[in-house]
Amino acid sequence: MKKVIVSCLLCSTLALVSLSPVHAEDVNDKIETTKAEKEETKKNDALFSIETKDITVGETREIKMNKYQDVTLEGKFEAVKSDAYDLTEDGRLTVKKAGKLKVEPVFKLTDDSYKALKEVIDKEKTKSVNLLNKNIKLDPINLEIKERKQETIKVSSGYVLSQETLTMGKSGKISRESYKGILMEGQFVPKKTDVVELKADGTLAPSKAGKETIEVTYNLSEKTIEAIKKNYLDENKDNGLTMEDLVVVDDSKTANVSIEVKKAPVKEKVEVRYSVGFNLDNTQIKMGSSAKLSVQQVNGVDLKGEYSSVSNAFVSIDKTGKVTPKKVGSTTITPKFVVSEQSKKELKESYIKSSNKPELTVDDIKLVEEKQTQAFDIKVLEKDVPKKEKLQIDVTTHFKASSHNLRIGAPGGKVTVDPIHGVAVKGSFKAIKNPVIDFKEDGSFIGLQAGSVELVPHFELSKESLDAIADVVLKEKGNEAFTRSDVEFIQKDIAQMIPITFTSTANNNNNSGGSGNNKQYVPATQRKTLPQTDEASTTLVALFGLLLMVGSGIFFKKARQRS
Repeated sequence: MKKVIVSCLLCSTLALVSLSPVHAEDVNDKIETTKAEKEETKKNDALFSIETKDITVGETREIKMNKYQDVTLEGKFEAVKSDAYDLTEDGRLTVKKAGKLKVEPVFKLTDDSYKALKEVIDKEKTKSVNLLNKNIKLDPINLEIKERKQETIKVSSGYVLSQETLTMGKSGKISRESYKGILMEGQFVPKKTDVVELKADGTLAPSKAGKETIEVTYNLSEKTIEAIKKNYLDENKDNGLTMEDLVVVDDSKTANVSIEVKKAPVKEKVEVRYSVGFNLDNTQIKMGSSAKLSVQQVNGVDLKGEYSSVSNAFVSIDKTGKVTPKKVGSTTITPKFVVSEQSKKELKESYIKSSNKPELTVDDIKLVEEKQTQAFDIKVLEKDVPKKEKLQIDVTTHFKASSHNLRIGAPGGKVTVDPIHGVAVKGSFKAIKNPVIDFKEDGSFIGLQAGSVELVPHFELSKESLDAIADVVLKEKGNEAFTRSDVEFIQKDIAQMIPITFTSTANNNNNSGGSGNNKQYVPATQRKTLPQTDEASTTLVALFGLLLMVGSGIFFKKARQRS
């Protein structure tokens, strides 16, 4: 026996010694390749991570890609949808049934990630075909999926018809009864038979008269299913179940419902006659003016619609009922009015209300309009001679200052114009600047040095303000004799003086002007104020009287000389 063993060992030794150098190198290469493959396998294993602990049917886990040698692997997974599991592009793995599961994910790299990864692999001089592919086949994920603990909730509720029998031309409704106070929301599976058509919302539209039993199918909404599960958990708080552990089974999902459709009762049309009457606000119309037609109420209804255009040599009627004269003279005209469909409906409803017959409908009434024959005798007169007088409107401006005492350079000084005839006017002031004050076109002012000034503002009203004032006054007058072109604006020559004091101290309330440093500056251009007395007028009268006396003396002297 020993001899046999020794012979085998000797043969083995000779065989190893007899290996050529080439064969030895092959063996070494195989050993090195195996090591490289193992290293690449380890690296491949480290490419992703997933939490696989305690996975139950219906649960979801996320596959997360890791970095490879500081390269962030960006891209998306190849989506998979099967009976065993679903894998989304963002790596969300949802398992569907219990048992052993093998998942072989494929991750598709973006161009940038693939380029960065290739550079790293080229530097490492690895031969991994897997990592050099743009689509990386990750190592299989072996999972043990547990069965979910589930409990079935069986629900049942009947179907209710809105009415026992349907009538042709009128729809009905079918709905589900509530379950434990829960409204059974959902949708019917649409169905059409010879007698009736069932729509998704439960509407029953009759097709023809008859009786029929139809099979209806009702799908509960997710909202209703969730409410049923929540109610079950509230009733069974200590069973350790969750919403995901519950399954709702609708035992009344399908049911047979008997439906009867009757013919609609034949109703006779109720004939309602009516006539359109007119009013004309003026039968004597002057050239250049107009008159207006209106339609009289019928059974409390204000008729809407439009007039038919009517015209003759003297007058014309447009669609709004406006009567416009064309030439002087007398004529007779018959207006025509087309009643709108809405007004006709209102007439029918008004008749139903006044007839005390609630069973009547709008469709049961036939309206008959009497022929419109009402005529109006119209006289067209010459146009009045326009008045020459003007409507004078006083637009004298009055001002007020926000403050009469300010510090030098302090903002806040503002002169405003009082409303004229209730109109907030717009325009611009004449700018004034002197050593004491800088007065702007918008009415704002600041002090330039300590002192007092008597400011006499001059304000130019804008055309917009003048038009607004004219509109207000014309409306107040209520006289059609005046128009905008008849308006004449009057502005009294009143120079309103506004005294303003500027101080160099912080105290702006010193109205006495007692500061010895304040200067009085009133330029001649701003001293335009109304005379305080009639001194100028008195002087002129005295001079005139003196001249009159002298002239009278000369006249009487010459008269005595003649005599």
